[in-house]
Amino acid sequence: MKRKRWDSETSIPGYRSPVGLPLVLAAVAGFSGPGVPVQTQSWIFTDLGSLHPNQNASAAADINNSGEVCGTSTVPAPPGFQAFHAFFWDPAGIVDIPPLRPHLAFGRALGDDGTVYGYSLSSGTALHAFRFDGVATHDLHPPGARNYSCINDISETGILAGVANVDPPPGVTVAPYMGYLQQGGATLFLPALGGIESHARAVNNLGNAAGYAEDATGAMQACIWFQGVPFGLGGFGGNSSHGWAMNNQDQVVGVATDSLLTNQPFFWDGTSLVQLSTLGGSSGWARDINDAGQIVGMTLDSSGEEHATLWEGGVPINLDAFAPAWGDWRLTKASGINELGEICGTGTRGNIGRAWKLTPSDRLRLSPMLPGEAGTMNRVDILGATIGGTLVLAHGTRPGSWPIPGLPGLFLDMADPAPAAVFTGSQGRRNRHELFIPTTARGARVLLQAVDFASGQKSELVDLVLR
Repeated sequence: MKRKRWDSETSIPGYRSPVGLPLVLAAVAGFSGPGVPVQTQSWIFTDLGSLHPNQNASAAADINNSGEVCGTSTVPAPPGFQAFHAFFWDPAGIVDIPPLRPHLAFGRALGDDGTVYGYSLSSGTALHAFRFDGVATHDLHPPGARNYSCINDISETGILAGVANVDPPPGVTVAPYMGYLQQGGATLFLPALGGIESHARAVNNLGNAAGYAEDATGAMQACIWFQGVPFGLGGFGGNSSHGWAMNNQDQVVGVATDSLLTNQPFFWDGTSLVQLSTLGGSSGWARDINDAGQIVGMTLDSSGEEHATLWEGGVPINLDAFAPAWGDWRLTKASGINELGEICGTGTRGNIGRAWKLTPSDRLRLSPMLPGEAGTMNRVDILGATIGGTLVLAHGTRPGSWPIPGLPGLFLDMADPAPAAVFTGSQGRRNRHELFIPTTARGARVLLQAVDFASGQKSELVDLVLR
């Protein structure tokens, strides 16, 4: 059975905020590009553990907006073999995901409902994409694929991105790998960039995908597919580039070789490929990006050591500096970041690979409205509210400034605020508000901001136009 994951509360009908102070005009700074630096200095560290006390290696792959994580862990195996199982983690602990067939399954992607995706040993030596719904593991091998498929990502709108090997075209003897998108039982294979091979690593709510594909020279090039049509992102003068993740602004991150064939992390801003700075070393790679433009991955320092890295505003931050003092920890790779800034990754504890999670505890955080579409149910997530305190989610349509009653000197960043919901800060310091947006609101601008009256904090402003 799935665990209860949220203390989600509904809005209070008819609620009206008290009379406030006179309107105070103020400029509101908007976000663009890879982000305005926000130096987070306060984190809660979590050791995600492993599936078996005698096989204690684990690796994190993805984190959702509930702060849950999926990945892969070693488990006991017959003599002479290695065994790996996918796992799901939430605050109640780590859950073993049964493979389609013993003894291999790898967790790659995690939906906001806690569903885990990846690939598992199936019949014989075949590896098939799977979905674990909290009860059973289901085979998601797409029609037209041969003996391999894998799900690498899922959007908030339920679109899956993966890769599978398929029958070779005429004149080709080796079965190529092709990226694909899957939704509602329909599968769309994604074309290459003049070659025959493609790999889909990420998909967003717009239905656009990112990854890499073979070009006419036979080289792999970072690629974005706009509604199934490929567009090459180029590189840094080396022999390859690979897209690894994308956000809902169609921004892509990944890794590309330079003229010395050294791996360099990149950010594609929709127009050009930007090389991201390292922590003083020669190389690195970018693995994930959220809608706020925060990027995570790995870079080397000047001595050649690996460190999990967060880029904010293009500035690299060494997450290894926030490793706990106990357990001989090192945080070497960050693999996922959610819309609230929580990060998962893999490091070493006593020289054994181990999955970890970092939760920011510096301020009140509000996610974007997801999926940001009219005519469907939307949600926002709030992190860091005072337990048992009063939490208000305000909405508006015009930027500006409005005094918050009871909190002198604190202003909402909108000119026409109205309460969307009132909560009590949950025990897990997480709240979620779900709301249905009618189709008639398509194209409307919506501003959202949360206020924690107990701590006197406000979140950053969420500003979106409903699709």
